[in-house]
Amino acid sequence: MGHRRARGWCKGRRTISLPKVCVAALREHQRRQAAERLAAGPAWKMTDYVFTTPIGSPIDPRNLTRHCHALTEKAGLGHGGFHALRHSAATIMLSMGVPLEVISRTRGHARYAITADIYAHVGSDLQRRAADAMDRALSS
Repeated sequence: MGHRRARGWCKGRRTISLPKVCVAALREHQRRQAAERLAAGPAWKMTDYVFTTPIGSPIDPRNLTRHCHALTEKAGLGHGGFHALRHSAATIMLSMGVPLEVISRTRGHARYAITADIYAHVGSDLQRRAADAMDRALSS
């Protein structure tokens, strides 16, 4: 991601609001991890990572990618990785009417135009909705 930041595509660290279901899942994960820490005893490796192995060490990125692929396959989403999930989240937000500026901030894009360029293909459904909304406004 360093090359993107250098070109001004990415804002880097940011604070975002999470859906309540995600907050609940993270809290449950924290409880499970506390149990793992107790079970591991002195073998536990203290790190700043949120997701770790059962002994607290960082997860090997290849294992994480394999696990992600297995989950997306099981969910019927194909052989997707983390970037595909990020893309899907933005597409869902667009289709639900979340403003482009908000989506751009959650993606960490430095400019709204970057987000618009990446997700321009989502436009047909949104264009139909916009036309329908104009129909309703002009017909009343």
